Amino acid sequence: MSNEKTNKVLVFLVFLLSVGMYYYNDTPIQLGAYILPLNNLLSALIVCLGLVCILVHPDLNRLKIICKDGLVLVLPYLILLFFSMMIWVYRLSPLREITRGASAVVFQCIGLCVAIVYVMMFKNKAIVIQMFAMVTAEFILFYTEVVSKVGIAGFVREYIDLVTSFGEVKSDGFGQIEGNEVCFALGIYLIYYLVKKGKVKHRFSFAVLSAFCLCAGFKRIVVIGAAVSFGLTFLLGLLPEKIRIRILNILKYVFIIGLIAYIAVVKFGIFNALVELWNIDTKGRTGLNDFIDSYYTFSPLFVGYGLGYIARLFESVTSLGGAVAVHNDYLRLFIEAGFWGYLVWLWCFWGYRTSYFTKNRNKQVYLVFFSLSLYCAITYLTDNTCFYLYTNISFFTLILSCSSDEIENEYNVQTSVR
Repeated sequence: MSNEKTNKVLVFLVFLLSVGMYYYNDTPIQLGAYILPLNNLLSALIVCLGLVCILVHPDLNRLKIICKDGLVLVLPYLILLFFSMMIWVYRLSPLREITRGASAVVFQCIGLCVAIVYVMMFKNKAIVIQMFAMVTAEFILFYTEVVSKVGIAGFVREYIDLVTSFGEVKSDGFGQIEGNEVCFALGIYLIYYLVKKGKVKHRFSFAVLSAFCLCAGFKRIVVIGAAVSFGLTFLLGLLPEKIRIRILNILKYVFIIGLIAYIAVVKFGIFNALVELWNIDTKGRTGLNDFIDSYYTFSPLFVGYGLGYIARLFESVTSLGGAVAVHNDYLRLFIEAGFWGYLVWLWCFWGYRTSYFTKNRNKQVYLVFFSLSLYCAITYLTDNTCFYLYTNISFFTLILSCSSDEIENEYNVQTSVR
């Protein structure tokens, strides 16, 4: 078989596996005595296929740089695992809690590996192939959850109602679509196509397609996060290089201090008081804040409970109207990682990673990194997206693809000089 035909077969196989990975969100599959999420199993198959291709056609220089950037991106999760391991030993946590917390980090590492093999196999086509797999899975959901039940006209009517009501009017079918994590991941692509400088093929078409699918799983925090991220990144892009980097270095400290203060604001009841004063509908999140209040203290002496604790806690509670999570990743991570674990996590998320990309990568890469990190950080305020596999695969892939493009451009410049 020729290389061209082999590449087409490879793209098709990875595309099919990716569609399945994005479609089967939270679908369990039993392998012997173990029950695993099907999407994680499919992501592992993509990694295995990719590793074979990398071994057959190695590009060690690119792989070295991509893996280095990838390690920086996944470092906050490794920090959480490190602190959790110490906490699990200190508190003698149950095995179920430990395995759940550890597996959450392992799955993010698998997500990073998916991103690495995507970029290594497809280089500048990785973003398009991955996005179309995601959109295909979303369109299958459109058909199975809405069109098959109410027809195309009904789909259009319900979609318009959903968007014009800013997510307040939502049918059962679109409610099912909202439950799929793809909505948050498509926000990543929308921001990328809006903020990426230079020539990007079909930028407008892909941005519109991302926005259309994103709105089908309408989340207000996604719209707010995308708008704030794009607006701030656009303004930063207008500034001279030295001033822009100086402002980014200031912003990372502002975010770190602000997110520590945010925990105090929630703990001391200021957040709930402001929500009540301004009559904001938080969809029950103030009640969750009240429920979780007795499980932590805002103090350097607060050790935390380790990853997996909140999930186990909510499994045992029946008085919260079916709530299965705290819907606030900052509060969750503070409770699980403890005061110092949370502080180090914040430093890795904003401090170290921002410094790394501004020092080691060009404007194209570090602005994409900043915009996508800001978007994710905003969604953490009202959801549990920190451990959403699809969102993180998209986050990793887009940034590593930008780094790969920088490597390609440097190689082309060196070749032309010679």
